[in-house]
Amino acid sequence: RCMDIMGAGGFLLTNYQADFEDYFEADKDYVYFENKNDLLDKAKYYLEHNEERNAIAESGYKKVKLQHSFDVRINEMMEIVRG
Repeated sequence: RCMDIMGAGGFLLTNYQADFEDYFEADKDYVYFENKNDLLDKAKYYLEHNEERNAIAESGYKKVKLQHSFDVRINEMMEIVRG
């Protein structure tokens, strides 16, 4: 779902996922929360800061589009299969 949200240009506010650090930069491409209070605080903050929220959404969208498209993934799989 996270890739779907960013790939559609949406702002992603999600729970912490360590594997995301391999592909995306927190607070630049997406935002994560650590607990319920953090989620509520960040949701309120980003609802009040449209430009910052939109910049993060745009960064995530661009990264998904350039580095995580179906074409990129299929080419990676084909390279693995070819050995």
